[in-house]
Amino acid sequence: MPAKRITQLTPDQRATLPAIRDEWIAHGLSTAPADRAAAEQGIRDAYRAGGLEPPRFIIWVGSPYAGAWGQAVAPSVIQRVLRQVGSEVGSAVGSAVGSEVGSAVGSEVGSEVGSAVGSAVGSEVASEVGSAVSSAV
Repeated sequence: MPAKRITQLTPDQRATLPAIRDEWIAHGLSTAPADRAAAEQGIRDAYRAGGLEPPRFIIWVGSPYAGAWGQAVAPSVIQRVLRQVGSEVGSAVGSAVGSEVGSAVGSEVGSEVGSAVGSAVGSEVASEVGSAVSSAV
């Protein structure tokens, strides 16, 4: 059932407006600590009421001014941090993996190649030297 649209306030409703106004002005000007749990629940409820997924986390700042700056600056800072972390992690992992893999592969390949080449070359040299000595005698 659609809500009834109000087009005019009753005299009693008009009489309560100054008290409601003063209450919300007091909230807006208050410097008392926020009830963060209640505020965060209200934010989640508002998102859900709007058919949206609530934010995964809520960041608290010291003032609306700080919030405006944070909102403006955060995306570029986050991108810079992600690039820096990615670069440092990539470099560290690449160095560690390269060193470990290089050492292990180098050792294994060196051993295998050395053995195979040594065996093949050694037997070929022995055969050639043996033939040359036999021919000379």
